[in-house]
Amino acid sequence: MIETKKHLFRLKRIYQHVSNNSTFSEISRINCIILLDFIVESILRLVISSHPPTQKQKKQRLSQNLDFFTVCDDVNIIICDPNNNINLDGLPYKRDVKKLHKHRNLVAHEGVIPSREEAETSLVMINSFLKDIYEQIFNLDFDKLYWSSLINDKV
Repeated sequence: MIETKKHLFRLKRIYQHVSNNSTFSEISRINCIILLDFIVESILRLVISSHPPTQKQKKQRLSQNLDFFTVCDDVNIIICDPNNNINLDGLPYKRDVKKLHKHRNLVAHEGVIPSREEAETSLVMINSFLKDIYEQIFNLDFDKLYWSSLINDKV
């Protein structure tokens, strides 16, 4: 679990960096969308690696190179599985994170410049998404996760 916490802490720091450095210039908006999508995909893959796959998922996972939308669906299955005791009705903000990913593809592959509104809305939505995922899946308070909380002080 300590490696998972370290990874979650790093992703929180990336989010904070994006949030604190968003001047909403064109470059800042591009970075914002690309990095927020990176954070979401990283968290989703961490959820998958933290939960044993169902028989159906084992058959489907011939490769770890699942596309983003399959990853979202797999995480949704994990969240909805009553055996996992996750207090969510499904992947939080599922429609919004899929929209963010589609927008990231337009930014990365077609040179589309995100609007200021898109960047601001995405920052707020991802903050809520992260808080839900950290708390409900990893039993961590997003706002109280600090590097010092990862130190295992054995004297």
